[in-house]
Amino acid sequence: MLGLLRNDIQGKNIVVRFTRGQALPTVLGDPVQLRQVVLNLIVNAGEAIALAASRPREIRIDTSQPEVGRVAIAVRDTGVGVKEPEVEQIFERFVSTKPQGLGMGLAISRSIVEAHHGRIWATRNDDLGLTLHVELPVRPQRDAPASADHGGDRS
Repeated sequence: MLGLLRNDIQGKNIVVRFTRGQALPTVLGDPVQLRQVVLNLIVNAGEAIALAASRPREIRIDTSQPEVGRVAIAVRDTGVGVKEPEVEQIFERFVSTKPQGLGMGLAISRSIVEAHHGRIWATRNDDLGLTLHVELPVRPQRDAPASADHGGDRS
């Protein structure tokens, strides 16, 4: 997704820092839909930063495994943020904090994440901006095929 958004991000003079968790398992789900969620989160972060005057311009993307069976992604921006009462409302349809926003990106993202048995939420940063969090289940590990027993007791 970062490659797809590179020109837009560079045009807004935003620095992106990506930290990938070690040895993350594969997420269970539709890759096209899950890419759409990541795209929405990064685009929203960039737009929030574009609205913020004379602040650091940074997006941090961190992936991790907070618990067995779950993978998490956090997209943290230094943008304008939202007031505490609005944190949950940003996921509702037709609610936007941006002048030109349609208010559908995060609503669609929530629908996709919940359809994949995950969860999505936002937290206000202590300093600047907002962090959007997504947790998704991982693909169950398949057991190794049973090896054929060519010897031993057959009773």
